[in-house]
Amino acid sequence: ETAKITLVIEDSVKRKRRKSRKGRSDCVLLSLCQQLDFLSQNRYELHLFDRKSLTIAVESMGTCKVTSGTGPETRHIDFQIPSGLQPTSIKANGLITISYFFRLDMHSFDVIVPVIIGSMKTPGPVDE
Repeated sequence: ETAKITLVIEDSVKRKRRKSRKGRSDCVLLSLCQQLDFLSQNRYELHLFDRKSLTIAVESMGTCKVTSGTGPETRHIDFQIPSGLQPTSIKANGLITISYFFRLDMHSFDVIVPVIIGSMKTPGPVDE
């Protein structure tokens, strides 16, 4: 499946004059991340549990402005969602919860947008 994403990239940060610019700040990295939240049991004291979290980027795509230093620039991205991902946990059983989010990584801050993967519409009419 492909998600169509539109980004407006603008670098309006005022910088001090420097002789060399090593990095471009008008580039962004868009990643689809999977987060696993789970309970772990202490191996020595079996009555102790701890909540753990593991986050990985399952797909990433970077983009930059074509002409640096100009005004805002709109980029249209066809982001490919990998097949075979486990669905988002709707009802957590307390052991493992799976969630997904898009992370827009910029130089100064990140934007996180939660998404649901693998939800299915029930076929036919729903009886109440």
